[in-house]
Amino acid sequence: MGGEREREAQGGGPRALETGFDFRQYIEHHGLKRSEGTVLRYLSEAYKALAQTVPEDHRTEAVRDLEEWLGETVRQVDSSPIDEWEKLRNPEEEPTVSDDSAGLDRPDVTHNARAFRIMVRNEVFRWVQLLSRRRLDDHEALAEVPTVDDTRRTVDDVTAAIAPYWEEHSMLPTDSYARGGAFFVLDDSSGIGTARWPVVQTIADPEGHHEWVIEGQVDVEASREAGRAVVRLGAIRRL
Repeated sequence: MGGEREREAQGGGPRALETGFDFRQYIEHHGLKRSEGTVLRYLSEAYKALAQTVPEDHRTEAVRDLEEWLGETVRQVDSSPIDEWEKLRNPEEEPTVSDDSAGLDRPDVTHNARAFRIMVRNEVFRWVQLLSRRRLDDHEALAEVPTVDDTRRTVDDVTAAIAPYWEEHSMLPTDSYARGGAFFVLDDSSGIGTARWPVVQTIADPEGHHEWVIEGQVDVEASREAGRAVVRLGAIRRL
């Protein structure tokens, strides 16, 4: 593996979280198919390091989020490295299996509520990043996202939807402030037995108007089957 690919593999956890990629998207985007095992190993080691070495008084919400996300991301690809490690740490503890995992070839991704929420948030913020760059290929990627009503969205549809935003603003922020929890709302109150969960991402425009939103729906059953957050794109609009 070349030096650049080695760095991409080692940086898989933080970079995937920052960019909104899930494991498969990260592998594909960086051309790491032949290094998939290496990336998974680094993610596993990062999870173990967070779980075992970070003192309790340093375990911020951000650290806990990263730990949960890393653990669940690894489990959805291959749970054995973490399962074996946790069994060694807690030999008397019996592994728990969700009833909702019946018939699945992996753990139910919706069962870990905290990690799944992060996955949803990552996917929705990826939409913000795609819109922010104003590139045709990014609009094409967004047009390929499944829609809430199963209609096909075109590149022109995406461009037309966000065009009024660019008439009002010179940039579409994607920094840590724009990614903040205040701009993300997921209504999962109906529970995993419900087919769809509404989600809204507010765009943190530089003027602070916060009048533009991206709406979507989490497809719960599709997420369970895919082992990742499947979020359907709804409207891109001004309130």
